[in-house]
Formats: sequence, C-alpha cells, structure tokens
Amino acid sequence: RKYGLGADAIRAATIVLASGRVLKINDCRHEELFRAIRGGGGNAFGVLTSLTFQLFPDPGAVHAWWGAYAIGDEVTEKYSAWLASAPDHAGAYWVPSNAGSVVIFASCFGDDCTDVIAELAAIPGCLASNSAFCNSALVFPDYPT
Repeated sequence: RKYGLGADAIRAATIVLASGRVLKINDCRHEELFRAIRGGGGNAFGVLTSLTFQLFPDPGAVHAWWGAYAIGDEVTEKYSAWLASAPDHAGAYWVPSNAGSVVIFASCFGDDCTDVIAELAAIPGCLASNSAFCNSALVFPDYPT
C-alpha cells in the first residue's frame, strides 16, 4: 500500500526470449515487454535473468500475521473495516478457498504496528486449533537489509 506492489518497484530487467535473444528492458526500451513482465497481461514472454528494483527506506520492525476463517458477514465486515482504516504501512490479502473458508494474511512495517495487527487478529472465529495462534503476530525487529 505505501510503496505499491513489488512489480511497481521494478525499474529494469534482462530477459532471454524464446529465440535466444537477450534484451535489456525498461520503461524506455522495449516498453511493451517491460509492461508485460510487470503484470500487463499475456503469457510467457521469456526467462527473466535479472531485475533492478527501486529501493525504499528500512522500515524497522516487520509484523506478520495470518488467520483462517469461515467466510461470513462478520468476518467480511471486520476485514473490510480494518482495511479501510489501516495505515499505509500495513496491508492484508484475503484468499478464499473452495471449501467456504478464507485465509487472511497481514503485514505491517514499522515500530507502531502492534495495535494495528492486534485489531485484525481480534476477528472472532479463527479456525486454528490453538486460538493463541490466531491472536499473535510474528515480529521481526531487525528486518535484514
């Protein structure tokens, strides 16, 4: 959310096409292919052998959490409310299954994330056999840089 998707931070790439031709691509050289490797649609274009990314400041601590739930109105409403009010340095993904359940993955970057993640972890009805698992986040205080 704060910096966009990982694909948004790609600044250049080297790709080997099916013909064996090696291309250096970016937003000025082979623009259509560069757009395609960043999610612009289509199929397999070749093999990426290198990527150059834009760098961002060290976020400090990284908090991660996930929980599995039966899909229902309360889970949907609480997740939607959390997502709408979460700060830009926090985000979550809703991954539904064919079995009528959903897994929510969340992360928050920075030292002020404990309450942000705790609010999401407090959604009732976690399907884990150990409820303590659903109510706690993993914290990586010194994210490797």
